[in-house]
Amino acid sequence: ALEQDREATDRQVQDRLQRAAELAARTMDQQLASWQQFRTDGVSLETAPVLKVTPRQHVAYEPGGPIAAQPSDPALAEAMQYEQVRGNIEAAIPLYRRTAETGGPRLRAAALERLAACYRKIGMPGKAMQAYRELLKFPDQRIGFLNAELIARFELCALREGDREAFYHDLVAGRWGLDKARYLFYSETAREWAGAKDPARAVERGKLALSAAIEDYLENRRRVLPGYLAFSAGNETLMIPAANLRSRLERFATLDNEIRIKLAEVSAPRPSLAAFHPLADRELPWLVEAVPLDAARLYAGAGQSRTIYLTMLLLVFALLMVGSYMTARAVKHELEVVRLKSDFVSTVSHEFRSPLTAIRQLSELLQRGRVPTEEKRQEYYALISRESGRLSRLVENLLDFSRMEDGRKQYHFDRLETADWLRELASGFGRTNVTLSMPPELPPILGDRVALTSAVDNLLDNAVKYSPAGAPVVCEAEADGQELTIRVRDRGYGITAEDRDHVFEKFYRGNGEISRQVKGAGVGLSLVRQIVEAHGGRVDFDSRVGEGSVFRIRLRTA
Repeated sequence: ALEQDREATDRQVQDRLQRAAELAARTMDQQLASWQQFRTDGVSLETAPVLKVTPRQHVAYEPGGPIAAQPSDPALAEAMQYEQVRGNIEAAIPLYRRTAETGGPRLRAAALERLAACYRKIGMPGKAMQAYRELLKFPDQRIGFLNAELIARFELCALREGDREAFYHDLVAGRWGLDKARYLFYSETAREWAGAKDPARAVERGKLALSAAIEDYLENRRRVLPGYLAFSAGNETLMIPAANLRSRLERFATLDNEIRIKLAEVSAPRPSLAAFHPLADRELPWLVEAVPLDAARLYAGAGQSRTIYLTMLLLVFALLMVGSYMTARAVKHELEVVRLKSDFVSTVSHEFRSPLTAIRQLSELLQRGRVPTEEKRQEYYALISRESGRLSRLVENLLDFSRMEDGRKQYHFDRLETADWLRELASGFGRTNVTLSMPPELPPILGDRVALTSAVDNLLDNAVKYSPAGAPVVCEAEADGQELTIRVRDRGYGITAEDRDHVFEKFYRGNGEISRQVKGAGVGLSLVRQIVEAHGGRVDFDSRVGEGSVFRIRLRTA
């Protein structure tokens, strides 16, 4: 029963689309007939309410043959006799110059053009450029087939004294109204001047296409051209972009807010849910196509109960899936947060407990006088100082990390003498297996001394902690151009491939046995990256399991 109802609905929808296509075709035929009536009644196409004649600036050149030449002036005959017949350019130049100073505008423009040509022939480009600049004062005069301004600007560009890009743009804009042969001559040279990326090239391609379509129509009188449709009335020809006419006809035929009417190419593939109807004007390459804007709305009346039940079932199922997913995700997130909090508190507590226990025990021994020798007391004092420094670094790391997370961290940039700073840092680190390797002189940097010290100190501390006891740790520095590189190299356990993408994440600690044995808060490397990036630098590393790691801090020199 549902299938039969579906077939009946299909027939109803198809009939509705067919009626819409037939009505739209009649509407379009009436509109085309009204445009035809405008032409046969002799009404100017420029005043027609729906069609407009393509203006000249939309074409690249004047289709339909060469432009008539402006006749040469007899006043220049004597000078031209000297120049072109006798080859006596030196005798022609004074004659041209006198005419350029005393003649009328058209005569002066022609004389200046020949005067500039003579100067170029005898190798005087400076005077030729001066003459061409004088010629620019007569932009509306024609010399032979060409506009005086066009000649002057082209020749100045050829002499590298004109704005070549502006010349190309004006040429494409149709400033001088050239015929095809002369336009293509100037365009070929101007395109090379402007370059392949000039946006005017795309504009020119469109204009050349329209010009070629008009020439095609004038030669063959075909109605349908590539990208255009031609309409004639008397001596006037209309070239209408096919896309414009198509969209206009489709707007006239908008009859049903649930059905879309459009013009489809005759040879285009046809969708299954659509109706077609031909236009009365069979020369047009289109069929009227009616398609539903939303097929579901046309089928809304059929099977409504089935749709409602299915929708309710899908909605309940989707809600269950989304609810289950969100619940599982929330529980997982909460468990992860609890685990991270627990691990963090445990780790930080352990990190604090170790130096505090050492300080308390050593202090009690010293306080009770149980240290017999002065040498031993000095050793205990040194241990207390080192553990205090370690505790201070832990507190500072946590405070800095908190400030960075909240966006409250402020840096004080000063000029740092790199070599002195690194020597002081290495000597104050307090680990005998840490050595410093660098040239005697290094370029200074601009940075926050305390923050950068904390960053390098964290790398050194990690290198010592994740290396076997007594393994060497080297801090290296070198400058290359405008970049200073600080490397911390160790011969430790290395970083596994699984952990490499996460080492700079906050609270992340590796999953291996070594990471479980070595205590840490998981904020050191995250802190390093934030400090270095705040200084406009970057930090990276290389590591091989069992061979050690190299961490690099790259900073700009001052």
